[in-house]
Amino acid sequence: MKTGTITSSFESSSKTAETRPSPINKRKLTKNIVAIVAYLVGIKTDRLESLYGDDCQELLEQLDTEKSAKTIRILCQIRTTMLNKYWTVDRNLNNLNNIDNMPELFDNNDIKWLRSNGIEAVKVNTHLDSYIASINKHILDSIDQCRKQIPSWVRWDLIRELFLMPNCYASMPKGIKNDSLNKAKKRYWDHVTNYPFQTYMNWPVEMADHGNVLLNDEKFLTLLYAANKVDFVESGHVRDAVNVTKTNIYQFIESSDKTALIVDCENCDVFNLFSTLHNLSPQAISKLAKVILYDDSNTTPVWSLIGRFMRVPVEHLQINRVAQHKSLVDITMTAGVCREFFQSGTQSFILASSDSDFWGLVKALPEAEFLVLMEYSKCGSALKDAMSTSGVYYCAMDDFCKGNIEEFKEMAFRALLQEFIDNFNNSGIWANFNAEEIVDSIFESCRFTGSDKQVQSDKARYLNKYFKAFRFELVDEKTDTKKQKRLKMSLGI
Repeated sequence: MKTGTITSSFESSSKTAETRPSPINKRKLTKNIVAIVAYLVGIKTDRLESLYGDDCQELLEQLDTEKSAKTIRILCQIRTTMLNKYWTVDRNLNNLNNIDNMPELFDNNDIKWLRSNGIEAVKVNTHLDSYIASINKHILDSIDQCRKQIPSWVRWDLIRELFLMPNCYASMPKGIKNDSLNKAKKRYWDHVTNYPFQTYMNWPVEMADHGNVLLNDEKFLTLLYAANKVDFVESGHVRDAVNVTKTNIYQFIESSDKTALIVDCENCDVFNLFSTLHNLSPQAISKLAKVILYDDSNTTPVWSLIGRFMRVPVEHLQINRVAQHKSLVDITMTAGVCREFFQSGTQSFILASSDSDFWGLVKALPEAEFLVLMEYSKCGSALKDAMSTSGVYYCAMDDFCKGNIEEFKEMAFRALLQEFIDNFNNSGIWANFNAEEIVDSIFESCRFTGSDKQVQSDKARYLNKYFKAFRFELVDEKTDTKKQKRLKMSLGI
């Protein structure tokens, strides 16, 4: 490797393999979900910046441009202020000072912003409980527009409930008690110091002292799911590679005039590679000269979809077998890398593979620079030691957060489901009426991975989302002898 190119997070390559400890899985806890929730529930801007600015600055800026998100944020801030300063606000209202005349408590610019966007937060001749009920109703009417902000792998129904105050939407005449509202206020006031920055949320159970429940995604979702008696199983979605790992990859790409990503599709998980690429800086990825996929007929068809998410040229090479028991991917990939180096002037290669066979390629091209993306479960310690001893930097695709993978997984699922639909439309025969078996076969073809609970959860979600969206229509079809009507199937989403 070039001197100074990589700031390795592993042990120095001058140590022997016998004395060098194995690399440790280094991952950080993500903050994407909690940054969104904290923004929506109305955590103050300075605290948002201190908690999430380093990790989610672009996300916070994007949320502030979203009308639906900003609407919920302002409404929640108004409600929290009414609860925290209840008697002060109540006294002002009794003195005929409305909330747009309480600048020390409510931002009049926010109230005007809501008005300009179709929501009138100010009520006249009303008491505070009725005011809170009115704000609750605005939140109830608007919260579902924020669903798009939350990734589909997160239970939206659990997130949604955090913003509501159930059965507290109807205004009551002054002097008439709303029992639901009184219970909600008491529940919050009794444990107000346990809420994040004393900000109101409709926590499913009595809020205990968990520290800041919005500290990171894993803590928040684990506690929220547990409070709803649900297991949180998507741990791979809330951990990401540490910054030094990403920096090393960026430095590797920057240090060369021409870098290519070479993918051994036989020995690389397509979803791990996707999550790795999409957790790296788009600016860094755009500097790749090309991506070359060396594929075999026995891998998943999902590889054909990778190019739709890449902004650099992608070559998908399907390597046909001569003998069915013998793949030719390794030898073809070796020849291809040599051709890229000697003919195309590519100086650096990122190899996505966990197969030890590629090591011969690395040793055969000492003039080239290599960085290896591997997977823990597929790469043995001997290969890792060989790479460390030779100064070849490697990192694990498993470490990168899977939280952004749903769009790609759904595209893969839909593509294979569409094949069933196309077969029906062409033949008029639906071969299998067992929807669960169809889902099972698609999952097997796509090679979706995860814990048993996570896979079963995904299967149930896809079954409900897509199979309930089937649509049938009668279409006219002409044959050589007659005109007939036939059923045509399509997806309604």
